Amino acid sequence: MTRQNVPAEMLEYVRQAATGPDGPPTASVIAEHLTVSRRTVNRTLARLVANGQLEKTGSGPTTAYRPTSAPTSAWSNGPPLPVARSAEAVALLAQLSRPLGSRTPVSYERALCGRLRPERKLSDAACAR
Repeated sequence: MTRQNVPAEMLEYVRQAATGPDGPPTASVIAEHLTVSRRTVNRTLARLVANGQLEKTGSGPTTAYRPTSAPTSAWSNGPPLPVARSAEAVALLAQLSRPLGSRTPVSYERALCGRLRPERKLSDAACAR
């Protein structure tokens, strides 16, 4: 199997195996079935979990993987509806969409930083003082 097909074949195998009598497969079972290294399986599983395509259950040697019940695409029910935004929100989104190096630095209000103590929460009462 080519390296590019590993994620697709792994996802398909996990979907089939999860509904079988043995339940969701572990990484070692997946590696054995697909005849790929355990390291490749672990990296691919981590990506599939991060993408929301698989769920990780258990821990240690009994860690198993199963397909998620949630849709994997943010647009699975169609594109998002337009949202009315204030001019301030539009400006903020424009600023955030720029690369980090081109953004203007943000500073903090000195009065707020002076009252902030790491061991205590800054409550509304403290801000009012």
